[in-house]
Amino acid sequence: MEWSDYAEMSRKERTQLYRRAKQGSIIARRQFYTLSAELKKEANKRLYRLEKANLDYGKNYNFISYFLQTQHDSNRVPTAKKLNYDLGEMFTLNEVILKFLNNKSSLVKNARSSELHRIKTLQEHKILPESFDRKKDVNFLKFLGNEEVSGTIDEYGTSDVIVEMIFGAYQKNGAEIFPILKRALNEFLANRKTFDEAMEEAGINIEDYEYMRSRNNNL
Repeated sequence: MEWSDYAEMSRKERTQLYRRAKQGSIIARRQFYTLSAELKKEANKRLYRLEKANLDYGKNYNFISYFLQTQHDSNRVPTAKKLNYDLGEMFTLNEVILKFLNNKSSLVKNARSSELHRIKTLQEHKILPESFDRKKDVNFLKFLGNEEVSGTIDEYGTSDVIVEMIFGAYQKNGAEIFPILKRALNEFLANRKTFDEAMEEAGINIEDYEYMRSRNNNL
């Protein structure tokens, strides 16, 4: 059985294999360790390729990267030895890996296609100029992948306007604005600042944006 076969199993079937291994079945344990090693190898290979292609951002990449950093203090899937062969910890990790691998964007060609589609969409919405440097496009997209940005959009709504505001600040100040924006959005999400105050901290005047002017006038 290969990792792809394991991925096609239902969660119930994977759980049953894990339980048999935990209960002492030598065959199940050997199979579980082998599959876990294959999952680790495939996930680390895809993470490396995404990073090499400068595609180390986006929800799927950030999902597994955040888990590995917070749970294992690493940017790579650890070996079974580093996990002290803890079957429960390995099973949890395997489920995270499968979620990453089963997403098409874990492959460079699909992540690249998604990136180009995102850039084109932002250009169509008149947020990104068509003449904008592609490296700057990617830097901007990477910042949009931050949890602070997605959290603000979920909390406040009006995603296009927020993205436009962030791009305006980026175009004016360059990448130096990103840490300031990140801190300001954190303040908003922690309810320590209103959205208007957070934007002001980042040097963004919301009155420059038509939607925000009409919204505030209707409050």
